[in-house]
Amino acid sequence: MKKMLLIPVLALLVIWAGSMTGCSDSTEPATGGTTGSMRISMIDAPGDYDAVNVEVIRVEVHLGDESDNPDEEKDDGSGWNTIDVDTTYVDLLTLTDGNSATLADSTLPSGYYTQIRLILGDGNNVVVDSVAYDLEIPSSANTGLKLNHPFTIDAGATYSVTLDFDADKSIHMTGNGQYKMKPVIRVIVDQTSGSLEGVAEPIEARAMVWTTAGDDTLTAYADTLSGEFRFEMLPAGDYDLNFSAMAGTYRDSVLFDITVTAGQTTDVGTVILEAE
Repeated sequence: MKKMLLIPVLALLVIWAGSMTGCSDSTEPATGGTTGSMRISMIDAPGDYDAVNVEVIRVEVHLGDESDNPDEEKDDGSGWNTIDVDTTYVDLLTLTDGNSATLADSTLPSGYYTQIRLILGDGNNVVVDSVAYDLEIPSSANTGLKLNHPFTIDAGATYSVTLDFDADKSIHMTGNGQYKMKPVIRVIVDQTSGSLEGVAEPIEARAMVWTTAGDDTLTAYADTLSGEFRFEMLPAGDYDLNFSAMAGTYRDSVLFDITVTAGQTTDVGTVILEAE
């Protein structure tokens, strides 16, 4: 059986900036001319926590030109445009199974942009066994979480992206019992993505379902009551779905070459894990 050819995930690098002399909160157009708009949403992969609460206090984008290298630090505070200043409190673990949070929906000057930046507040925590622990996100309030994602705002058009936050891969407990986050986030252009869903049985197997998109491993867990699972915002292309039981003794299973089409949901039906 032939192996699939994966469509690479849009390049994304979360930069933890060292120091910064300032940042611009201006919402005025950085250049003259016509405008378009941008919509930024957030989703999350399921995680093994009761809750992961993140406080987003500002969303910014960096206006540059096509000669800019998005991997270079923008440490002089220039070029940043604030597109949302309303504080948003998000429990990342509620952003699964088709649920999302809108972080920004704003008008921008048309032009070429190099980065997205999330400025986070201090009200971040993780809940484990009903106990809330402070969640430290280094440099998040000062320099923000920078996502290298070059894009163009066309006049009169809306550019819509989704930030796929992976809480499980992002949060780590230190040796002294503190929780820290180094965010793992994919940036996905909504117009080029689709969804994938199905049911894994028997339900008591508590199936873990995973696939790869580019360099990323994406994981979903079958619902403990219905066996349903779902992947949101997958770049259009072909995927192999891998199934492993988290309880009991069942054989691993693979579905090869499942096609995801932009703007559509692919239903793979019911997958039955065989007992060993």
